[in-house]
Amino acid sequence: MVYDPGKRAFAKELRQRMTRAEVHLWKHALRAGMLKGYGFHRQYPVAGYVADFYCSELSLVIEVDGGIHGIPEQAQHDLVRTKKLEGLGLSVVRFTNERVLFELEQVREELLVLVDRIEKEAGDRSRAIWQDRR
Repeated sequence: MVYDPGKRAFAKELRQRMTRAEVHLWKHALRAGMLKGYGFHRQYPVAGYVADFYCSELSLVIEVDGGIHGIPEQAQHDLVRTKKLEGLGLSVVRFTNERVLFELEQVREELLVLVDRIEKEAGDRSRAIWQDRR
């Protein structure tokens, strides 16, 4: 299990002050099963970090990066974080604020391609498991 209850309060705080780009992606691409019916959590505590968006069915983390992520120290931290999450079997994808705000359709298309790849690699097991729960 990757859920980290120790970050729960911090995640709640981050949900209350999401960036404009995070809100945009949530409202127009991820909320309420908009991405092929999959459910995503906002600001979800994962393995000592808080992921911007997380889908347990797909083991997918989506990060929306602001300008600070271009600073070398932050970029190094992001790389370490990504490797740790991937080491737990999660897929991690990152988009800049600008891409989310101004190229949302392209971002959605990239996410659809990624979800298709994850489904194929998993033999679509994640989708079948989810539908069995309903």
